[in-house]
Amino acid sequence: MNIKLVKKIEAENMCLAIKRISGEFGQDAVLLDTRKVKKKGIRNLFSKPYYEILVGYDPSGIPAVRKSSGFRSNGEAAILQRKEEKLSRSPEKASPRADASPSPDKVASPGREERNFWPEVRSMVRCMKESGVADEFIRPIRADAVKILKEQQEASVCDVFLRLIEARIPVPRETSWGNTKKTVLLLGPTGAGKTTSVMKLVSRYSRIRNMDIGVVNSDTSRIAALRELAAGCPMDGEKYAELMKSLAVDPLKPYLDLLGISYKAISAPEEIAEVKKAEPEKDLLLIDTTGMLPVGPEYQAGIRTLMRLGEVNEVLLVVSASSSFESFKDVAEGCRFLSDYGLLVTKIDEVSRLGMILNLCCLTGKPLYYLASGRDGTDRIFPGRPAEIAGRILKSAL
Repeated sequence: MNIKLVKKIEAENMCLAIKRISGEFGQDAVLLDTRKVKKKGIRNLFSKPYYEILVGYDPSGIPAVRKSSGFRSNGEAAILQRKEEKLSRSPEKASPRADASPSPDKVASPGREERNFWPEVRSMVRCMKESGVADEFIRPIRADAVKILKEQQEASVCDVFLRLIEARIPVPRETSWGNTKKTVLLLGPTGAGKTTSVMKLVSRYSRIRNMDIGVVNSDTSRIAALRELAAGCPMDGEKYAELMKSLAVDPLKPYLDLLGISYKAISAPEEIAEVKKAEPEKDLLLIDTTGMLPVGPEYQAGIRTLMRLGEVNEVLLVVSASSSFESFKDVAEGCRFLSDYGLLVTKIDEVSRLGMILNLCCLTGKPLYYLASGRDGTDRIFPGRPAEIAGRILKSAL
């Protein structure tokens, strides 16, 4: 969808927000930003926070006629919800029939009719399946939701599922580097977008944060192939230089030269120690690595050497959103030798379902650092947003 207009809306919770967005802006509207806001002032000290959502939409995609049951204002929706809950809790005024025998469920809770939340639960489960969430992760979410709904009769089914999904997509406390000097290593399968992610991070932190950044390319397969070609090349130096320039062996260098970012290519993990000695004052040092699958002892030893000699503070596992669930399993299994790392999911603009992000977080148990879109080096990379992802997963049910 081509975003032509942007509008900010407010809602008491994400459930109401998604309903309003679908009703006012159509099903193709895009959530650009979501944040929870606390009202200021002493009088609002104990008030509930609300959500501010930035929505991008195309006016031509908004339905001309809305159903009569469409969105109402936040105040009207809250009043109607309270009235419905009050009516559901009030005892029936009509006297029961003399020959009617009470069911076992109603004997256990006299004077209160048990709430039937199963249709809504089934709707939420259907949405998760349609969004690509694996059955092995749907089952525990459903079980936890049913337990909560049985204990809290007034709880909203939608809100319960949203909170449970959000809780399974952890994010780090702080994804903004800059307070201290960092060395970040990026690893992942071939074609996941590691090199593009390096360029996006460089663009984000060099222009927005004005940080002094360095980049190291440790893709030894690429460097080794270049040196092997150089050793067996019969051309003279000038012709060989022209050939290398036309081949564009390393896509990082011309981009980094344009931004004035220092760049080093190493052919062995041990060389990272010399790079650290040569540039000790960098605010952020990004290390690009070779494709990780299959993960063998040699690959693991190389990564451990880079981490130890390079004094790596953070490790980011780069995974494409378009990968299959089986690929996620292989990647998660391949990273078992790492004690700690974060997730960077790329190419989210190439998929319509975000359930795979929930699958990845559940498989690894690791925090979601960044989401990235596009194949160029622009800074279309932003921190993980569990509330927005949960809303997108359950969008068709809201």
